[in-house]
Amino acid sequence: PEQTKPEVTQPVTVQRRPANEIVVAVILPFYLASENTKQDEMQMRMVEFYKGFLLAVNQAQQEGKHVRVLAYDLTTRPLSDILTDEALLQAQMIVAPMNPADVDQVALFGESHQIPVISPFSYRKELVEGYTHLFQLNAPKTSFYDRLQTELIERFHDYQFVFVKDTLFTVDLDPFPNLLRTELRSRGIDYSDYTFNDPYSVVSMDSALNLSGTNVFYVLETPNSEIQATAMLRRFFPSLKNKLFLDANPGMEEVVIPDGVQLTGDTLRSDNALRSDNSRQIAVWGDPEWQKYTNDFMEFFYDLNVWMFTKFYANPFDSQVQAFYEDYRYWFGSDLLPLYPKYGMLGYDVATYAFAKLGSRRVMEADHSDMPVETLQSVLNFEQNEGQCLQNTGFCLVHFKPSTTIEKFEIR
Repeated sequence: PEQTKPEVTQPVTVQRRPANEIVVAVILPFYLASENTKQDEMQMRMVEFYKGFLLAVNQAQQEGKHVRVLAYDLTTRPLSDILTDEALLQAQMIVAPMNPADVDQVALFGESHQIPVISPFSYRKELVEGYTHLFQLNAPKTSFYDRLQTELIERFHDYQFVFVKDTLFTVDLDPFPNLLRTELRSRGIDYSDYTFNDPYSVVSMDSALNLSGTNVFYVLETPNSEIQATAMLRRFFPSLKNKLFLDANPGMEEVVIPDGVQLTGDTLRSDNALRSDNSRQIAVWGDPEWQKYTNDFMEFFYDLNVWMFTKFYANPFDSQVQAFYEDYRYWFGSDLLPLYPKYGMLGYDVATYAFAKLGSRRVMEADHSDMPVETLQSVLNFEQNEGQCLQNTGFCLVHFKPSTTIEKFEIR
């Protein structure tokens, strides 16, 4: 339905809050009395988000802040009733629910009463214009593509970009590689294309393209379908790993690897067989969806020097991430759900950002002179054009190094 233009209402007299108190409202569908599997899944996500939010509340109060949380359950109280609760007018920030229609109503309420609203789950293009108090965290990944192209071209300026396709998977491909190819052309930067049918032909890829001795950045054009993407990676990764092994050991006979069978990573890493020629570097570009496949392909991510763009990433080797896992287990007696993104960390990051930025009833300012807020999983950097909502422009590059360590670069 067409959005009603927000109107700023006259201030309503409400009970005063202490000067040093931070009041935040959380409106979520908790489904505490779920009736089916779908509601069970939503319940687990929303409860985990709220638990992460409460861990940030606990941290803020240990730092001397006085925080009061107004928690509203959409499954026991209609949104129209919640939005008439006078207590809600004391909130300095409202966390909007997941349902897009609910986000529309909460954003309208926030605009009318000049209360900041942050939407962690749903992105609403319809709410960009005119909603100056709305923070949209989960921007579509396409909105990052221009800056991502520049970041990759600058970071890999001394590499040859090679775009790799598999003849078995040619439809419904992720659009970013083609956009990157177009950008390279517009800048007059040379690149190569390679299409393989037999996975073993990957072994001769560099020689076919006359790239021996050249640093290479392989950009895989993977399908959007998770099933097809994993099938393509199972065809490509073992053969590329075999190619690196043969490149590093030119005196050996060619080792034919059956489709889906991999060389033993521990053996190869132990004598640095994949990295004996330190003068030549290779790297592989990974789609954000690859995070879902880490259990299946982590060894390849390390050995093949994979770089991945993502809006959400929690580095398992980071001490603060490890501390969060420990605190979550301590307080709630369970682990986070095996999902991407992790809802508990999303709740923690949203609350952490709010407590760092809130100091008055006015809108949180996206001031670039301010120090960035340290978060666990989400890179939060809100920017605002005149008359528009605030949109998150932060993302990160994740680097899986052959030394079996992970680097996370936050791009703001």
